[in-house]
Amino acid sequence: MSNLFTPVIDYIKLNNIKLDKPIVFFDLETTGVDVMKDRVIEIDAVRINPDYTTDEFYSKVNPECHIPDDASNVNSICDDDVANSPKFKEIVDELDTFFGNGKNRYDLGGYNITKFDVPLMVEEFRRCGKSFRYGGRRIIDPYTILVKAEPRDLRHVFEAFTDTPLKNAHSAHSDTAASAAIAFRQMIKYGVSTMDDLSGYVTNGMVDISGFFKRDANGTIVFSKGKYAGKPVKPLYESGVDANYFKYINEKCSSDINNHLGLIISGKEV
Repeated sequence: MSNLFTPVIDYIKLNNIKLDKPIVFFDLETTGVDVMKDRVIEIDAVRINPDYTTDEFYSKVNPECHIPDDASNVNSICDDDVANSPKFKEIVDELDTFFGNGKNRYDLGGYNITKFDVPLMVEEFRRCGKSFRYGGRRIIDPYTILVKAEPRDLRHVFEAFTDTPLKNAHSAHSDTAASAAIAFRQMIKYGVSTMDDLSGYVTNGMVDISGFFKRDANGTIVFSKGKYAGKPVKPLYESGVDANYFKYINEKCSSDINNHLGLIISGKEV
């Protein structure tokens, strides 16, 4: 058992938490955040058994594609780090057994796995001609639990930051004052000294308000989502290789996105 899991097991025992079947906590590092197309480059999974023993599966994974700089900047894994690692198809059978299969599917645990890690595992297994089935498994996702147990609506957040009930919630003036009270308390709580730094939590790299475009680490404006995520906008437009995509943006996306697209194309986006 790893040293990091020793306090976890101690806590479970101390609080007499019973497990009626194994649960596998896991985390994926990937080439990006698109669960349909991005690939696993590192996986760690720890299985906690009902007798409080643990088993671990760990591997770096060769994604069979280039790891974008944006991903490497987050997880510190580059192409050379995984060049000699097994491909996902070479570990899929071992993973299938480790996570439990058939009628013996083990429960799943991990932070935000409902929205990201589980769907991405489903796609990786599919590429290998196998199924990663989550039916029949209990999913323990601390992020989802936190959001539901400690709501992030204005009333709850105001009370958490001020220890004071919010009066007249959903009155515009009351909500305005509550927002201001929270924002300046966040500066103190998070050790932020300037408005620029506080704004950085929200607008870092932002070009349009919906986040359709962003600036990469080099300051180049790129698509942040869609099939061209990470690709520079202006060169793609000027190449004319996919005029239909820009026509789609023009017809289907908001006026704000289209206003910014025009500024990007003309080189006037500041």
